[in-house]
Amino acid sequence: MVKQKQGVTSHPPLASEQEVIQFSRCGFSASQSSGHYLKHLQHALAATQAILARLGLSDVIISSGEMKTYYQDDQTYPFGINPFFRYYCPIDGAYHLIHFSDRKEPHLTIFMPDDFWLVTPNPEDHPRWQDVTSVMTYEFATQQQGRLSRLLTKCSQVGRCIFLGDESDVPEGYECHPPDVIREFGQLRLQKTSWEVLCHVEATKIALQGHKALEQRFLQSEPVSERDLYYEYLQATQQTSEEYPYPPIIALAENGAFLHYNLRGRSKVRSVSFLVDAGASFAGYASDISRTYRGSLHHNNLTDASGQELRTPPVTLFGELLAGLTDIQQTLWPMAVPGQCFIQLHLKSLQMIYELLLTMKLIKGPPLSVVAEDDMKAVTRVFYPHGLGHMLGLQVHDVSFNKESHAAATQKDLRHQNLLDHGHLFTIEPGIYFIPSLVNQYVKKKLSPDQPTIALSLVESLYPFGGIRVEDNIYLTREGIPLNVTRLVEKHLQNL
Repeated sequence: MVKQKQGVTSHPPLASEQEVIQFSRCGFSASQSSGHYLKHLQHALAATQAILARLGLSDVIISSGEMKTYYQDDQTYPFGINPFFRYYCPIDGAYHLIHFSDRKEPHLTIFMPDDFWLVTPNPEDHPRWQDVTSVMTYEFATQQQGRLSRLLTKCSQVGRCIFLGDESDVPEGYECHPPDVIREFGQLRLQKTSWEVLCHVEATKIALQGHKALEQRFLQSEPVSERDLYYEYLQATQQTSEEYPYPPIIALAENGAFLHYNLRGRSKVRSVSFLVDAGASFAGYASDISRTYRGSLHHNNLTDASGQELRTPPVTLFGELLAGLTDIQQTLWPMAVPGQCFIQLHLKSLQMIYELLLTMKLIKGPPLSVVAEDDMKAVTRVFYPHGLGHMLGLQVHDVSFNKESHAAATQKDLRHQNLLDHGHLFTIEPGIYFIPSLVNQYVKKKLSPDQPTIALSLVESLYPFGGIRVEDNIYLTREGIPLNVTRLVEKHLQNL
C-alpha cells in the first residue's frame, strides 16, 4: 500500500469566511493560488488512497475523455472533460489517463500526438504543471490506440481494477464506473476546497460582467433581440460558447416560461420582461446566476417576444411578483446551514411562494396554516415546477449523493437532496412561471371546495411575461457560515 505523506490528511482544506471575502476582492494571482491548489491536490490524492483501501481496489484508472464524431461524419462533438479527471488534473484535452494504484505513486499519462491537423497545447506551459508533477509521476504518449486496453489488462491481473471514463477502447469484461466506486469518488467532490472556491469566485466575476452588460442593454428600453443579448454576453465575458458551463438562457417575454429556453430569436422587440440564466467557467469550475428584469413603465408599446404589442400588460403586478420572489430568495439562502435538510428548505420555498401567490391574488385558497400540504404543493408547483437548487462545481449540476438516508429523499423535482455540510457549494433559485400547459392541467381538475383554485384571467394576463427566476451561488465555509458568493462578488464589482 502507498503510504500517505507526512503532514497530509484526508480532511479537505475548506475555505474560511475571510478567505472567500479576500478571493472576491482580489484579482487572481497564479503565485498566490499555487498553495491552495497544492493543498487541494494533496488532499485529493490522500483521500483517493483511502477509497482504494476501503473498497479493496488495487487500481483505478481515470480517463480525461474521448473525442466523439457526429454520425457519418469526421467532425467531432464539442469536447467536455471527465470531471473525475479534472478534479485531479487541470490539463485540457482528450485521452489523458491517471492511474491510481495501491502499489505505487499516482501516474499521469498525457496524450501528445504528433499532429499537423490540430494544435496540442504543451502541458509544461500550464501554470499548475509544476504542482501536478510534484505529487505524480508522469509520461507523454504519442499513440492512443490500445494504450488503455493494455493498461487494464495488466492491472486486472493484480486485483480489482476499475475504469472511470467513457472511452470505447475498454475491452469487454472490465469493471467500468460501478455504483459503489462512483459514489465514493462523487462524495469526495462534495466538499469544495479553498482552491475550488477560488476558481468559482473567478467564474462568478466573469459571469457578472456579462449580467451587468445585459442589464444595461435591456433597461435602455430600446428594441433588442435575444440574439443581440447573447452576443452582448459573449463580448462582456470574453468566453466562447465552448467555455460556458451551459448554454446561456436568454429569454424575452413569454419565452421565460421555458425553464431551459434554448432558442435565440432575431426579432428586435421592446419586451415586457427579460429572464437571463447564464454562468461562466474558470479552470473548469462553474458559476450559475439567474436574474429577471421588468420592462419599462414609461413605454406604452411594450411587446411579447414576437413583437406583438400588448395593450395593457400588468407591468406593475409583475414587478411586485419579482420583488416578492427576490425577498423570498434572500430569506431562504441564510437558512442553508450545515445540518439543514435541503428537502425541508425546498418545502419552505414552496410554502413561501404559496403565500406570495395568495397575497397577489393569483390563487384563492386556505391560508398556509390550515391548507393541506399536498394541496399546497399541487397548486404551487403549477407556478414553481423545479427544485430550489443544485450542487455546483466542475459540473453545473454537480455530484449530489445523499450521505444520510431519509424517507423524504425521493422528490423527483429536486436535484439536491443532501443534508448540507461544511464546504458545500450550491444554488438557491426559486422561481415563478406562467406556463399555459400546467395552468390548464390544473384548472381542468375536479377540485373540492377547500382546495386552492387559480385566478385564471389574472394568470392569463401574465402569460406574456414568461416567468421569474432569481439565482445565487452559496458556499458553506469552514466555520459553517453560509456565504452568498454571487452577491459578495457583485457588491465588490459595484464598489469598483
